[in-house]
Amino acid sequence: MTIAEPIGTMSAVPEISWQASELVASWRRVLNQTTGDVRPNLERAAVELLRLARIEPDSKQAIVDALANLALVAGIDDDEAQAIFARAAKAPLDQINGCASAELSTDKNASVAFPLLAFENVRLHTEQHNYLVKGLLANTGLAVIWGPPKCGKSFWAADLGMHIALGWDYRGHRVQQAPVVYIALEGRHGFPARVEAFRRHHGVDVAPFYLLSASLDLVAKFGQLIASIKAQLGADLPRVLFLDTLNRSLVGSESKDEDMARFLAAAERVAQELNCAVVIVHHCGIDASRPRGHTSLSGAVESQLKVERAGTGEVVVTVELAKDFPEGTEIVSRLEPVELGPDADGDPITSLVVLPVEGPIQRRTVTRKLSPRQKLALAALDECAASSGTSAPPSLELPARTVVVQISAWREELYRKGVLDRDAKSPREEFKRVRIQLQVRSLIGVNGELVWKV
Repeated sequence: MTIAEPIGTMSAVPEISWQASELVASWRRVLNQTTGDVRPNLERAAVELLRLARIEPDSKQAIVDALANLALVAGIDDDEAQAIFARAAKAPLDQINGCASAELSTDKNASVAFPLLAFENVRLHTEQHNYLVKGLLANTGLAVIWGPPKCGKSFWAADLGMHIALGWDYRGHRVQQAPVVYIALEGRHGFPARVEAFRRHHGVDVAPFYLLSASLDLVAKFGQLIASIKAQLGADLPRVLFLDTLNRSLVGSESKDEDMARFLAAAERVAQELNCAVVIVHHCGIDASRPRGHTSLSGAVESQLKVERAGTGEVVVTVELAKDFPEGTEIVSRLEPVELGPDADGDPITSLVVLPVEGPIQRRTVTRKLSPRQKLALAALDECAASSGTSAPPSLELPARTVVVQISAWREELYRKGVLDRDAKSPREEFKRVRIQLQVRSLIGVNGELVWKV
């Protein structure tokens, strides 16, 4: 089944300032959590945003568009929304710095928008499943699957999505069955062949897996996307939405903090409104050591999965970063051709299915030289291992005599030696960058709070 195009023709996206983008995101959160009548808080949002539009005329059109999206997602019809906006435009300044404030509102709806939970009432709910694929993918928030071109990341992401739709365990990892929406913006014309190859190889006739292949500007059209999915799927909303790729769904620069912030805010809004995970398929940077573009992407996700090709062509997926489950897990697959019959010219149509690989694989040799800082980081890890390292726990299944070190101890040693500057603007981000660079070269291993030299 293919979801109908929800967005129409794309147009140029008006510029919006960082302040306006943050304010819009703040009011989205308030409206999303408002119980009861949403209109009073929508009017407050309009008052504050329209005043900002007067101060920032270059952002005016983008702010007006954002207000229209807020009303659309809140379920307010166009005539009523216009009446609300007209009242907001005429509202007098209040006494607090001449503007309304979401945080200072005393309305009942605003006061419960951010409920507090007392310490004694905070409880661990062990009966809940907080994953879609245990150890790989959480059931909320954002995730990213990234790798270089032609590494098989889109094939693997689609295979993972179809396993979720069918509720099949994935390479020994438990799966929570759920409807899936896959937005294929790259290679979209070949995607039906991938589905057909999966269907024939696995003998599947029906699955709650929905394909969208229309063009999408997520920042401008996330409200229409949400409304279209809700209208077509009703109560059977997806628990995961794949966005393949970030580049094709972002109008702007992946490297600009403002553009990436708007994109991540839109993706989080989709996740909140549909109560699902949003999985972003993305390309690598020039040196292949991290996802391309602004580093805020890695900081915003629940998990980051790296995809690369092994020496003999296998697709290797590694849990590179994760907030609530161990890092370092690997899934190794192979791509097997499937013949699907002749095309209109009588030529054969083929596609690929993703199948598991057992046993050792041949790693590709990384020839890029280490930087001086990377060499010093490895030397510091050796010193930590000698002074405070311990034997690897059996649960990690590492080779005998492997010594593990607490990541915090290694980080402190890097500060002490001056490899990293503790007083830098983002010292933890710098440490994470060094750690990931060594991980992708298979020079260190990481699991939770433990690190070791490979």
